[in-house]
Formats: sequence, structure tokens, C-alpha cells
Amino acid sequence: MYTPVTAAQDDPVYAPFDINRSAHVWVQSSETAGQAERTLIGVVGELRPAVVKHFKLPDYTAAASLRLDVMEQIWRDTVVHYQPMSRYPTTARDISIQTSTEVTYDELMQAVSSAMTRASETYPDVTIRDLTPLSIYKATPDASHQTTTFRLTLSSSKATLSAERVRSIIRTVFAPEQHVLFQGVDFGE
Repeated sequence: MYTPVTAAQDDPVYAPFDINRSAHVWVQSSETAGQAERTLIGVVGELRPAVVKHFKLPDYTAAASLRLDVMEQIWRDTVVHYQPMSRYPTTARDISIQTSTEVTYDELMQAVSSAMTRASETYPDVTIRDLTPLSIYKATPDASHQTTTFRLTLSSSKATLSAERVRSIIRTVFAPEQHVLFQGVDFGE
């Protein structure tokens, strides 16, 4: 995140920068009492003409002054959820979900995201690597239902996924009893 530098600063870090063409660089570090806390990590912008001339730089040279100590601390505090790529091939399946046109795309995506979370809990060796929305289809402009199609890309960390296992996983995760929006799921079979 950035905010413009609005006034001359006493800090020597700002000395080489054209204040009218510079910005503070912030990182959102945490939330306290519902408010997001920001930490200043530096300034970025164009250099003043005198600095450009003194160092024989091209016109309109930009630079950044970053607080590496702050960046390092933020990096150390960040939890990384790294999962290595599987040695086994991925497989893709399309699923279509028929819903009322009153259901928003966001509501449907929340239901699908919770299904993906359930899949990782139920099948720890299987990862849904990608979820791609393919289409939203309405038979007529005034239709009361629409069909949204997604492509799921799955992989396993333990073995190649058989067609039967993929079918079983998708049928379990997107079963109608799992979410009210999954009443009209077509598994593309």
C-alpha cells in the first residue's frame, strides 16, 4: 500500500526525492481491535533534478529507500504455508452448479471455497490446485435459474488419482447435503 508524501520531511531519507512525485510505502502488519495496523517500510519516487544531475543519471530517474530491518522482521513473522508440488500428475474435472439467479456469484464462490476446505480436511493427501470459473449460463435472459461451471484441478501427494477416486471425492465434497446451493450439481459424467 502507498500514500503520497504530502509535505517536506526532516528525515534525511527524503532528501534525494522530489516530494511531489514520491510516496510512502506501507505494509499491513496486523489487526488490533478491528483496525488494520500499517508499518512504514520506506519511500519510493522520482529523484530531485539536482540529485539526477550530480550523479549523472538519466532524466526522470526513480529510486526507493526501504527499511530492510522492518521488511526482514515482517518476513520472519509471516507464516508460509508451503506445499511442494506433487510428483504425480494432476487431473481436471468440470462441475456445473445450477442455482437461482438470485444467488450471487460471491455466495456461490463462498460455498465452493468451503467445499474445497472440507476436501482438504477429508482427503489430506489430495489438493485442489486450481479452481477456474468457466461459464455462467442462462437459457434465456429472464430465466429464473443459471448454471455456473467450474474446472477443478486435483492432485495427490501419494499416488496417481484414478477416475473412480476423483469421482468419489467430488461427489462427497459437493454432495447436496453439504450445502443448500449444491442441490443442482452436475458432475459432468
